[in-house]
Amino acid sequence: MTKRTLEALRGWFDGKDGLREFLAEHAPDRVELLDAGLKRIETLEALRKDPLPVCFLGGAGVGKSTLLNAVVGGTRSLLPAGGVGPLTALATRVAFAEKPFFEARYHGKDKVNQVLFALERAFTSDGAAATKDNGEGDPASAGAGTEKRNAYTQLAALLIRGDQFKNQDVSYLMDGLRRVLGAEPRWNATLEPEDLRRIERLAEVLASPDRTRRIELTPGAEAAFYRELHEHAAGALAPVIRELEVGYNSPILKSGLILVDLPGVGVANDEYQEVTAEWIRKARAVVLVVDRAGFTKASADLLKETTFLNSLLHDSPDEPDSARLVVVATKLDQPAAEERQRLKDLDPGSAQPFLHYFEDVCRRAVEVMRNQVETQLVSFVEDGALATRDARDEVVKRVVAGLSVYPLSATEYRALLLEDDDVPRRLKRIEESGIPAFQESLRAMAASRFDKFEARISTQEGLWLSQARTAVEMVVAKWEEDNRAEEEAQRLKQELEEFSSSLRTELANREGAFRNFLSETMPSMIEAELERAAQEAEKAIRARLRKYRNFNYRTLQAAIKRGGTFHGAKKVEIPVEITLEFEEPLAVVWSKKLLVELRRRTKEMGENHVQLVEPIVGWARNQGARVKPRMVEALHEDLKTGTAALGQVGKEAIDELKEAVKLELYKQVEKAVRSRCQAFVKSGEAEGAGVLSRMIEFLDDNLGPSVVEAAKPKAKEVLLHNYEKVRDDIRAVFRQRANPIQLAVGALVDSHEEHVRRSDAQRRKVVLARGHKILDACPKGSA
Repeated sequence: MTKRTLEALRGWFDGKDGLREFLAEHAPDRVELLDAGLKRIETLEALRKDPLPVCFLGGAGVGKSTLLNAVVGGTRSLLPAGGVGPLTALATRVAFAEKPFFEARYHGKDKVNQVLFALERAFTSDGAAATKDNGEGDPASAGAGTEKRNAYTQLAALLIRGDQFKNQDVSYLMDGLRRVLGAEPRWNATLEPEDLRRIERLAEVLASPDRTRRIELTPGAEAAFYRELHEHAAGALAPVIRELEVGYNSPILKSGLILVDLPGVGVANDEYQEVTAEWIRKARAVVLVVDRAGFTKASADLLKETTFLNSLLHDSPDEPDSARLVVVATKLDQPAAEERQRLKDLDPGSAQPFLHYFEDVCRRAVEVMRNQVETQLVSFVEDGALATRDARDEVVKRVVAGLSVYPLSATEYRALLLEDDDVPRRLKRIEESGIPAFQESLRAMAASRFDKFEARISTQEGLWLSQARTAVEMVVAKWEEDNRAEEEAQRLKQELEEFSSSLRTELANREGAFRNFLSETMPSMIEAELERAAQEAEKAIRARLRKYRNFNYRTLQAAIKRGGTFHGAKKVEIPVEITLEFEEPLAVVWSKKLLVELRRRTKEMGENHVQLVEPIVGWARNQGARVKPRMVEALHEDLKTGTAALGQVGKEAIDELKEAVKLELYKQVEKAVRSRCQAFVKSGEAEGAGVLSRMIEFLDDNLGPSVVEAAKPKAKEVLLHNYEKVRDDIRAVFRQRANPIQLAVGALVDSHEEHVRRSDAQRRKVVLARGHKILDACPKGSA
């Protein structure tokens, strides 16, 4: 179905002397039902237009930016390569635009103030005193402080000097930051003219009222546009950017994709962690870029840290639209070249063309990396609570089953496109690079999503057309009846009332039970299951926190104070890790139990309508000439389409509920966890003599239970608030189908007033003419 079909439905419904006006006069109960159906179709149409989010993840130096540039820009280096360090990482989204542009949304001055405060604390005499060993550390503890100082120094150098690796006295950088904030210099540094211009621009950007700037590419200004883009994405302005959106006229983007560059989770960057988790949970595909080493433990850790694996716990095993993992292996031209050279050194005459070795490396990489993914993700299954182990195992099996691996060389692809004699080309056709196959896979994802929305829209439009046509046909059938004696009509009505009496009672009981389920049972189940899940989460959190006891006190202090640090090569982020432990049992019980029960009961209530009205249809068929066959069949069709619509609306509403909870639950719980850590730091307990024992006590006895108690109200609020919205939607749909037995009886037997109204032959002629005209004008569709 297309937008044109929706417009046709609207025109048929709302046009002059159209369906709405006809039903308002002859079947007013159907108008609200059909209005709600059109709104659902319009919502799906709006969602269908949204591009498919695909997130790109990868460690430093794996060639992610080079890959994105090849996929989107071809010969154009749209995104800068290299990154700007963990404290400045930002998410950059690239979407289609006829005219290239970028739009930056900036932070306030607090970001610069944070850097200045960190440097002054680390490099003034007070800061030096604060960083001395308290007698509880070990020689390795100095590394954490050095790492932090170096990171903030590089960040300041990027802001003030425009290059994070440019050597400069720290006092120079601190005075530069003070100038950005409008404060008096403290260190009497003489700033260079170029840096002063940079400072002036930073101050101007941070002082702008809306902190937003959009720059469009204008003819003849290409070089200036891309320099400015680089300055925002990886230059001096990168640390103060909250969001960066790039619009580009690229065929791959026009196919319905939005590509999101997530440079990995930065240490001590709470806002970036939140943005990363949000995009990952919106994405329908995550592209993990690796190099020749393949899918390593660090790759598996990245999928856990970015919450990708946990987000899949919200989906059912049979979910048709779960997010997919795609592994892209870059730089495979390097091992191919090395193998060719090795064999050539052994026997110069035996060397094959480069393509021979490249294809062999790529072929082997697919099998190796599939095995690596399955092997490395075992840690996700094993590292967690026993109660949710099966759910984690099911997630890994789903990831492996849907996994795609694309080995390629972005550099060889771009070399072929450039056709530059100074750039060596070892392949002859761009298809040999592997990039076109990867691009086609992205297009296929977008097309698949589009087709799924088309199918959902087509289903809704078909149901709507069936409901609308049946409503008109029932009116026409009534007006086509012979003008039977009122006495006979009343006898028929009395018999039908007697026949349906027990059915009415049973329907009232079942509807009462369903209303009680929606208003009482389901909320109670949510609270009870939340409590049980929280108990499981507390056990898992305690087990997780016990592992931190082996850290040296500086690492532990950094993990608590800053939210994230490194323990050896492993990234440690207490708020993220605890949030994932809390979310895991809750996501499992939510998707595998609560939503399953809500779907089952909603479907069951729709089936009850069919079950209890079918006997009336059968009764009517046995009445012979007393009830017109057309009326009976119209009633039967109305019953079927109404029930199908109920089931579809319930499914759509519950799917929306699942997605809303997936996005909100992590965000709210993570805030609660981080707030508890910050409260401990603000109390002063994370400093001074005895800090190690206080931190261990905080982790062992305080953080786990207090986090659970703080997170439970947030989780309850998210679950109940979103459930209540869906409950209201389901109630509205059933309200629009109120008492199907009464509708059936009313359809088969006239009231006295209706009998008199239709006894006018001239009036009957007019109504029938209008009804047939409306049916003839019905848009062609799936009805």
